[in-house]
Formats: sequence, structure tokens, C-alpha cells
Amino acid sequence: MKSYKFLIFSLLLTLTLPSTPARALTPAEQRELHDTITQANAHWEAKRFEQALPLYQLAYKKSAHPDLLYRIAQIHERRAHYALAITAYSDYLKLAPQNPYAQRIASHILALEEKKKDAQPTLSIRTSPPGASVFLDGWKLDDLSPMSTTLDEGTYLLEVKLEGYEPRSEELSLKNGDNASRTFKLAEEAQQELPMPMDEPALSEPEPELVARQEPEPRPEAEPEVSARRALTVVDIRPPVWARIISWTCVVVGTPLVMAGGVFTWRRQRVGTRLLLSGAGVVGVGGFFFWRDWSRGLPEAAAPLDPMWAPKSAPGPGVQLRF
Repeated sequence: MKSYKFLIFSLLLTLTLPSTPARALTPAEQRELHDTITQANAHWEAKRFEQALPLYQLAYKKSAHPDLLYRIAQIHERRAHYALAITAYSDYLKLAPQNPYAQRIASHILALEEKKKDAQPTLSIRTSPPGASVFLDGWKLDDLSPMSTTLDEGTYLLEVKLEGYEPRSEELSLKNGDNASRTFKLAEEAQQELPMPMDEPALSEPEPELVARQEPEPRPEAEPEVSARRALTVVDIRPPVWARIISWTCVVVGTPLVMAGGVFTWRRQRVGTRLLLSGAGVVGVGGFFFWRDWSRGLPEAAAPLDPMWAPKSAPGPGVQLRF
């Protein structure tokens, strides 16, 4: 008896501590799973098994941890649903065969088998089409329809599901000695039909008489084109390269002389005046070469166009200057 209590205590301790799930969970899923198990443990300690069972089942679906399956089996046993408890205990041993208490759990399953034989009700389920999955209180049974199973006295939520068909559910109450039978005719799921594209009306060909009567529209008279265009002449009036070099050299040399002459004028008027005049002369030579007219003569302007018929985009003066 003490060893059995120690087994239950160790399993309770395992459920309250975080353990490695069967698959990797995201941080958000781990927090949600922890909250679900915490709520389920609170209902378990308060012996609210009806509220604890769906929470443990939800946690097991998310993590597939064997310890949760063991707790589900315990709740079925407390509710006297021995058939479901035996199924849950057996599934637990399949997932955790190396458990040190596996032999004791197997012996406990045999004891539950003896309890299940005492006037338990049976349930037979048939579906059309066959091959549907059967669920009792959210727990999937191993066999598919048609099938028969022995249950415990109580109230169950029976569900049958088959891919491609609408699920069916029913709540049924079983008493000892009952031989219940249920038959479900499953309806196919309604498929949303896409609207068929409407055929475009065929365009009728025009009658040949109407085509023959149509006359070509008169074309508008084209405006007279500008026959005379002004030749564009490019005239370069910039100083030649050698003149620009001389001009900028004079500016670079003469500017410091002018500045130095202005400074020395206050102390040595004679020296300052010479520097000032020399610098001004050098800058003047540079200005001569820079501002001299290098156009070499402009071409004569072309004759103006007749303003009566010349388009608005008529060219302007036929000379382009480069500075």
C-alpha cells in the first residue's frame, strides 16, 4: 500500500514540474501549456474531475507527454469509467515502457478488467459509410465503425467523424445491463461551388448591304508645312584657351600685389603706391584678354517667316551663342 501511494506521489510531482515534451514547442505554446496544466492540477486537488479532464486532454494533445496520459487514466478510474481508464493506462505503458512502475501498472490494469466484467453496459456503433472514428468524451477509441465496446455506467458524449463527411454527435446515458446500439448515416460536406463564367454574346457580323453603303469619311486638309527652316549657326564668343590662361594668371598675380600695396600704403606710402599700381596694371591686362570681343563676326540673321501661316513652333533666331 505504501509503495502504491509513493507511485501516485511521484507522478503528481512529475506533473507539477516542467518536463521535456514529445515535440518542440514555441515559447508562447510552452506558456499556454503551463497555464493549462496549472488549472488542471488545481481542479484535481479540489477533486473537480469533470473540470480537470478536458484540460488534461487538451494539454496531452498539445504535448503528447505520457505523464498527462497517466493522469487522464486516473480521472477515468475515479469516475468509474473503467474501460476508458484501461485504454489510457495501456497507452501510457506503450509510450513509457521503461517506467520503473510498469509492472505495477499492468497489474492494476488486470484488476480494472475484473471490475469491468460486473454487468457493464455495451455499446455498438455503425455508420454509413463505415470506417468512421469514434470518440467518447473527446477520447478517440482504437476501433473504427462498425465496432462494439464495453463501457461503464454513466453519461457519455458520443461523436463519430469521417473525413469528407459532416460529424455527428449524441449524448447517451448507459446503465448496467444495457446493450445500446447506435447507427449514424453521415452526410457529405457541402462543397462551395464556384460561379460559372457567363458566355459572352457573339458579335453579329454587319450585313453586306450596310457595309457597301458606308462611304469613307473625308480627310481633313493638311496644313501647309513650313518649307523654310532657319539654319542653326553656333558661334563661339569665348576667349581662346591661351587668352584665358593669360587672363587668370594676371588675376592670380595682380590680386596679391594690390592687397600688399593697400597694406604698405599706411606705413610706406611710396612702396605701397608702387605695389598698388603694379598689381592694378597686371589685373587690367588680364581683364583685357578676358573681356575682349572674340566673336570674330556674327552671321547675318535669316529672313523672318510669314506670320500668317508659320506654326507656333517656328524656330527663333538662327544663331546660338556660346559664352
